[in-house]
Amino acid sequence: LVNTGGLTTVDTAVVNGTYEHNATTGPMPLAKWNTGSLCLVTGSVTTAAAGILNGSQDFFNYKVDCTGQVGAGRLGFNGNTIAGNLIIHNTNDPTGAADNFVALAPKSGTVPIVLLGDLLIDSTAADMSIGTGSTVISQTLIVHGNITSKGVLYLNGSGVSNKLFAYGGIAIENSGANSFRGHSSAPNADTVFFVGSGTQSLTKPVSLTLDNLQFVVRGGSTLLLDDTTEIKDSGSLPG
Repeated sequence: LVNTGGLTTVDTAVVNGTYEHNATTGPMPLAKWNTGSLCLVTGSVTTAAAGILNGSQDFFNYKVDCTGQVGAGRLGFNGNTIAGNLIIHNTNDPTGAADNFVALAPKSGTVPIVLLGDLLIDSTAADMSIGTGSTVISQTLIVHGNITSKGVLYLNGSGVSNKLFAYGGIAIENSGANSFRGHSSAPNADTVFFVGSGTQSLTKPVSLTLDNLQFVVRGGSTLLLDDTTEIKDSGSLPG
C-alpha cells in the first residue's frame, strides 16, 4: 500500500491481517484494526515531536522492527488502547545504551496509553520508552498483561514523573546497566505501580541495579521478589 495521504478518513481501511508500515514517517491509514490484526512498523521511526502521522489509533497487535532506525523515535500514541500485544523487536540499538529507543507517546501526549495484552521487548537490540524526555508533562502506560524485556525498558521522565501501571508480572532478562531505569532529574520520580489483584512478580538479573525508579504496591496486590531483588523505602512514597 502506497499511501500519499488519501486514506485519512476514519475506517477508510479495514485491517484483518497484517499492515506493514515501511515509511520513515507516515501517514498511516486511519483504519479499523480488527481482532487479530497486526500493525507492523518496519521503516525508521520518525523523530518528529508528534510521532508517526496518524499514529494515534486504537490497534489490536502492534510490532516495531526497525533495523534502520537512527536515534530516538516516537510512535505517536496518545490516549489509545492496544487490544492485543505490543512487541518491540528491533530499534537498531545493540549496545543497549537507550540511544536508539522508540517512545510510545508524542512529546505533547498527556492521556494514558492502555495495553490490554502483553508488552514484549523481545531482543537485545530493542529499546522502548514510555515518555519522550519532556520536562513539561508526565506520560503513562497501563499494561494489563505481563511485561518481558530482553532489551531496554526506559521510563525517561527527565524532570517529570512518568508512570508504568502493571497488572501482571515484570520480568527483566537483560543484565545491562540501562536495561530497566528511569531518567528523571528528580530522584525516584519515575514510578512503577503494581496494581493487580493477587500476587505479582518482579524478576531481574542479579547484577542489574535498578536506578532512579520508585516502586509502589497498591492495595490488593502482593509483590513477590526473588532473592536477588531488594527494594528500599525511599521515605517519599505517595499515599
